[in-house]
Amino acid sequence: MFGLILRFMEAIVWSAIAFAAFILVGSFIVLSASFVRQQEDAAASSSAASASASANTRR
Repeated sequence: MFGLILRFMEAIVWSAIAFAAFILVGSFIVLSASFVRQQEDAAASSSAASASASANTRR
């Protein structure tokens, strides 16, 4: 009986570890995607600003 309880507790611990790893990996993916999008937005606004500046100098 005690061995069964021990196995059940071990399964709970491993499930908690797997859940924590899943949360960590998921949040890393979300944060890196957000960072990449932020970089793309910055690059787009930078190129738009330089295109606008070069259009102004041509006039």
